[in-house]
This record gives sequence, C-alpha cells and structure tokens, in this order.
Amino acid sequence: MNHFAYYRKKKGVSQQTVADYLGITRQAYWNYENAKREADYETLLKLAAYFETSIENLISEKTEPTQKKEVGFDDFTYAFFQETKNLSDEAKEQLLTMAKLLNGTLPKKKE
Repeated sequence: MNHFAYYRKKKGVSQQTVADYLGITRQAYWNYENAKREADYETLLKLAAYFETSIENLISEKTEPTQKKEVGFDDFTYAFFQETKNLSDEAKEQLLTMAKLLNGTLPKKKE
C-alpha cells in the first residue's frame, strides 16, 4: 500500500503532472500509484519532496497518512544535495555557512 494518490489529489495535480516532474511516463507513474511497481529510493525522495511529506508517510501501511509534516534526514539530504547540483560554488559556500550558523558550529568572529 502507498499513499501516492492521496498526496497527488491533496496537491491537486494530475498523474501526468507528477510523471513529468519525475521525468517518466504517466503509465509508469500509474504503476507506482497502483502498486504494480515499486518506486526506487531516488524516486521516493523526489516524491516526498514534491508532496512535502516524508517517505514514511508515502509508503506507510496505515490506512491514512500522517498529516503532520516532519522533516527527516532523508528530506534534508535530498534538498541539500540533489537540489543544489546546479548552484555556484559561492552559493554552496553560503549554504554551508548558514547550516553551520543554524547548528551553532560557526566560529565566532574575533573582535
């Protein structure tokens, strides 16, 4: 069981729209949504990011997916590494600085 259709309908998009986002045919996406084929890990990461949920919520055995969006390590990894491939080196350095600032490991400037 998966919740691909639930999240697709919640987002208000067609199977074709999701398929285009994934770079696959509508039929291939239909097979994922109807559990005729299992999505690989990279596809699950992309779907979780697109539907703004976790992989766990997408593939949960529960009859209803969890409504609360929790950002997990997989979500962060995808967002940071997959979505930043085309960034300049300067932009990547800025992201790294922001990450260090957020987790408190940025060295303090000497006054």
